[in-house]
Amino acid sequence: MNVPQLQRLRLLGVSFDAKLSFRNHLYNVAVRASQRLGFLRRAAHVLPRGGRLEMYKGFIRPVLEYAPLVWMGACQTHLDHLDRVQRRALDIIGPGTLLDSLSLRRSVAGLTYLYKLRSIDGPAQLTAMLPPPEPPRPHPETRRQLDASRHPAYLKLDLPHSARNYIRRLFPFCFVEVWNSLPAEMLANLQAKKMQAFKANVHRHLRHKHWLWATDNN
Repeated sequence: MNVPQLQRLRLLGVSFDAKLSFRNHLYNVAVRASQRLGFLRRAAHVLPRGGRLEMYKGFIRPVLEYAPLVWMGACQTHLDHLDRVQRRALDIIGPGTLLDSLSLRRSVAGLTYLYKLRSIDGPAQLTAMLPPPEPPRPHPETRRQLDASRHPAYLKLDLPHSARNYIRRLFPFCFVEVWNSLPAEMLANLQAKKMQAFKANVHRHLRHKHWLWATDNN
């Protein structure tokens, strides 16, 4: 029996297309979030700025951040639909409001989940996707002293050349370079009970390093 090929498939709230571009999914997410933005706009005159901000964080932003590890490899053109919704929300909340950009929040979520997979015995299908660890090697200049930039949790990124550009945008490969660049003390003694502390530390680290505010995504 021939199984028909589907051009679109909706699974657990995520719409997949044949090319895994997530174009339609992200457009529809932006539409749903924009509809909720209408409630925020109508309530803006009776809520203080703090109330408008909390309404956005609790009622609208979760729509923009559902299952990001699945679709975060989409091209920036499609991801821009989500950024535009957040900028419109900032216009309603009021001037002077600072929000982390959605891309920064996705990075924190992805690195935290990568930490989780490295610190516990996760599902075999997911742990098998992880790049293998790469032990420290002699520094290229001294050839004796170990390269200090390679912490014990350093991961090897070895991708097939034919699909390298596409695969590098997917989880977990899109985070390997950032993971490898994190301070060694943040990745010392990986333990599941330290995951929340790691999340807070990596958030501060990325925010300080890149200053990815929502208002920067013009």
